[in-house]
Amino acid sequence: MGSTYRISIRDNTKELGKTEVNTVPLTAANLAAQTTLADAFRDAVNDVILGVEASTAFNIATILSNSVPADVLAQRGVKWTLQGEDTTTHELFQNYIPTAELALLVSGSEELDLTAGDGLALKVAYDAFVRSPGDHAASLVRVFYSD
Repeated sequence: MGSTYRISIRDNTKELGKTEVNTVPLTAANLAAQTTLADAFRDAVNDVILGVEASTAFNIATILSNSVPADVLAQRGVKWTLQGEDTTTHELFQNYIPTAELALLVSGSEELDLTAGDGLALKVAYDAFVRSPGDHAASLVRVFYSD
């Protein structure tokens, strides 16, 4: 079974939400590569949220910030739902990212465009880093606003 990577995100009222994804098992041999992929995923998440990334964790928490976002719309209940697909079984699964930046929605929809800009960066980072619950490669197929 793989490892779990977690990002805690602070909203405007100092409440924490989290996003959690499965990854390959961490080993001494892949730690540097997985850390690079985790950093790219965290950067991509940061580009689509209003909140402040408070900490990350594989097995040991890393405190990133004690800051509170200035934007009153940075609320943990406003989230992106990430719909991933197991590339082997084609089963769908979901992850969530709190404090979604709704200004990134495609006009007239509740979706994030995964073909350009921050949405594409998130898809690339997700596809490279995230594993399905069945421990297979995963592909990000849809990101949409949910509350």
